[in-house]
Amino acid sequence: NGRYFVGAVRTTVALTTANITGATSANPIELTTSAPHGWNTGNEVDFDGLPGNFGTALNSGTFRIIRTGASTFTVDVNGTGFTAYSSGGTATRVTQTAIAGQGGASGWIDMSFLGYF
Repeated sequence: NGRYFVGAVRTTVALTTANITGATSANPIELTTSAPHGWNTGNEVDFDGLPGNFGTALNSGTFRIIRTGASTFTVDVNGTGFTAYSSGGTATRVTQTAIAGQGGASGWIDMSFLGYF
């Protein structure tokens, strides 16, 4: 009998932090990076250090992006009432890596349990 971990691990993808240099007070919010970010539609990012309303809305979550250009992308957040972006902040691409299966809660299962399948 053995034990197996079922779930996923969330990790930061190497070398994929971009400095944010602009953000629109629009729906959806479009963000601009200081250099080409290399990301694609469907990638997920975490934000840190964004100012004002942008920070309140984005600094505490993970967001799926839509690539709109080499140095721009949108997130599905309505920023129409936000105070104009001033400066600062980063976006870091994250990924989910499956360990032993997809979906559901993660945790340990006993080998004896697997014998029922």
